[in-house]
Amino acid sequence: MEFKETTDLEPLVALAKSLDMRIHPLDNVIAAWGAFEHKEFVGGVILRCSNEFYQLDLICVKKEFQSRGIGKKLIELVENEARSRGAKKLYLITRRAVGYYPRFGFRKIPEEKFPECILVCKDCEKKAECSPFFFVKDL
Repeated sequence: MEFKETTDLEPLVALAKSLDMRIHPLDNVIAAWGAFEHKEFVGGVILRCSNEFYQLDLICVKKEFQSRGIGKKLIELVENEARSRGAKKLYLITRRAVGYYPRFGFRKIPEEKFPECILVCKDCEKKAECSPFFFVKDL
């Protein structure tokens, strides 16, 4: 498995759509990584930043490649990049895999504690049907 920083978000967006993930405008993306198996894109993640608040976003892995540590490695890449830029906290929003992120030190927080400048779902017309969960991790 090879992990590479990338500026091409198309494979990640396509994978996210195939997994029925919500795709919000890709504003404030400061870094992105892809996971490749024999040059095939199998997963990825982006790091957003606004007003010095850092957010792990759009993390996904093809179903047939899940449970192989790819998500863990993608999270580590985002955490390391955020730390190198001076981040003290890393935020994320999810509507799935709610039990996954606490394994990596993320803790659930109420929406009102989530920084509004990175709250991509605040104006989403589908927010009520997706019931997002909000997390933060101290770096």
